[in-house]
Amino acid sequence: MARGNSIPQKMPDRAVQNFTTKKHIHQRPLFYIKEVIENIFGGIIIGSTIFVGGINCGAMANIVSLYDKLIHSIGKLFKNFNYNFLLLLQIVAGIVVGILLFSQIILDLMQKFEYPMMYLFIGAIIGSLPSIYRRGKIKKFNPLYLLWVILGGVLAYTLDFFPKNHFIINPTDYFQSYGTLFISGIVSAIAILIPGISLSHSLYFIGMYNSILSSIISLDLLNLFFIFLGFFIGCLFISKILSFTIKHFLAPTHLIIMGSMLTCVIEIFPGIPNNYIMIACIAGFIFGAGGVYLITK
Repeated sequence: MARGNSIPQKMPDRAVQNFTTKKHIHQRPLFYIKEVIENIFGGIIIGSTIFVGGINCGAMANIVSLYDKLIHSIGKLFKNFNYNFLLLLQIVAGIVVGILLFSQIILDLMQKFEYPMMYLFIGAIIGSLPSIYRRGKIKKFNPLYLLWVILGGVLAYTLDFFPKNHFIINPTDYFQSYGTLFISGIVSAIAILIPGISLSHSLYFIGMYNSILSSIISLDLLNLFFIFLGFFIGCLFISKILSFTIKHFLAPTHLIIMGSMLTCVIEIFPGIPNNYIMIACIAGFIFGAGGVYLITK
């Protein structure tokens, strides 16, 4: 065949991806640095509020618009290990910094200004809902969508009606005791990743709150190994399910997340103050809602 009539070969997909990736790295370094800063800063916010009752990591990840990214990176950890591991490392580093530097400050503020701080968090949750709605790519409102929102709220709130102390560790039965710790790790992963579910309440529900707390305080490495093993496997399993639903049922999944986020509002609502504190509460709500809305817009 003549050279002029030869049909150009199509570049393989992997080659296209590699070329695009290199071009992306060289031409958009500032964008990558900005993304790293956003991941670390979001992690700091999550870590600083990690001990606030009624607000879990999943809720805060939604507020700082890291939830979808976090779920995808955990669920696809071994598929694109370098990228996903570095992304998770950035978020976890931020969480650790937030816990060490700011969590006690937040707790002190909660003790001194409980009502205004609670209204601040309620405002932040409400302000994050438009961002979750947009991430669901919902172009036209359908009244049936309210059913998904209600379903999300019911699923998250139902845990309050379960009886507590389902599991009790038997020190003489190693298989049962370590198996219970393993299950506790899985439950912890579910409570952390799904918005609206309280970690402490979940551990109370299965009767493992004191056991896990004592294992952490005493640095019982064997117990901690089984707890973290269950937590790691639970994170992978839940993230894969959520990644699948986000990919194939984008709108319903985000509507369910919105419902579970609204459950957080019910959990942390402190009531309505009767005096001048109400002014501070209104200011806190407006600041929280407006700030998060503008940041995530």
